[in-house]
Amino acid sequence: MKRYFIFIALFFSSLQGVNSQIFQEDYKNRADTLLQEGNIYTDVQASTWFYNKEYFNPFQKGYTLIGANFQPCLVYQSNPRLRFSAGADIQRYYGNNINTSVSPIFSIEYRPSDNFTLLMGSYNGGENHSLHDVLFSFEKHLTQMIENGILIRYSGTRIHSETWLNWESFILPGDTIQEQFTAGSSNRITLAERNNWKVTLPVSALAHHAGGQVNISDKKVETLINISEGLKISRSFHGKSLHQIFGELTFFHSTGDFNPAQGRAISMKTGFQSTHFEINAEYFRAKDFISFAGNPLYRSHESTNNPLIPFQYGGKNEMLNFKAGFRQKIGRNSSLFLRFESYYFTGTTKLDYSYSLHFQVKDLLKPWF
Repeated sequence: MKRYFIFIALFFSSLQGVNSQIFQEDYKNRADTLLQEGNIYTDVQASTWFYNKEYFNPFQKGYTLIGANFQPCLVYQSNPRLRFSAGADIQRYYGNNINTSVSPIFSIEYRPSDNFTLLMGSYNGGENHSLHDVLFSFEKHLTQMIENGILIRYSGTRIHSETWLNWESFILPGDTIQEQFTAGSSNRITLAERNNWKVTLPVSALAHHAGGQVNISDKKVETLINISEGLKISRSFHGKSLHQIFGELTFFHSTGDFNPAQGRAISMKTGFQSTHFEINAEYFRAKDFISFAGNPLYRSHESTNNPLIPFQYGGKNEMLNFKAGFRQKIGRNSSLFLRFESYYFTGTTKLDYSYSLHFQVKDLLKPWF
């Protein structure tokens, strides 16, 4: 019990925001305030990454990702409220010339007001969704950035909300595959803000469905749901190298076809952000909690007596983790990132960790005419 009090004391002593993910705000899309009506722009987004995971726990094996992503698009600002874009998403894993993918990108974005956006087509997911790593793994920002479907965004004085539908598998009558989609909603409600202090209520939900009525697949219909809610207190510092510090308490819930029982988890996290560095520490505890899109280290696993299937979902998961990162701006909207993450599961003797290096470029080129 002593370690619980240590982390509770750590949490409340640092309630002084930054997002609980390392550099999450910096990874998000560039604000397109430079777009002018009647002009065609070239929007270039690109990233390269080296991401090595050294995992020694019995449930998740380590691996290395090294590759690049390139998204050239043409953007036409029809009027102040309507925007069209078309381009391609090109992704390659180094050392594997076969595994290079090229996908078309097309979207129509309508802004009936300054606070509200409706987009249909392709959009950037990843860290743009502002989800915790428990629900939505950071790795997806590198390897599965583009999503396709519908995105609704509202950004007001007190409420910031993003709701989306990512259609992952389309089917026609007689297909042997399942229809699959993921729906999510990420919301931040500001409860109080005064003298650089801010109290925020983050509420998120993520659901995945696989099924369909017109296909002839023998696979079972699957529905998985993750929900989180919490309380975050942060303090901003202006004009100093230290920008922000925060404390956050978050509860997670999971239900669905893979869950042996109603899953639940709790996270207590604290950290700070400076000009170049961001660091946070977290205590995480779960019981029968399963996240279908999150970092797999947060999932609950337990051993079995079956040598063919030595582990299954369920049981308890208790860990401490520490994340640190360095960021160097290399352009107005481009950065170099270094990251280190470590995870310690209670009752084990080895430390799981990962380290990564990657560039992210987000440039808007001058209009053609």
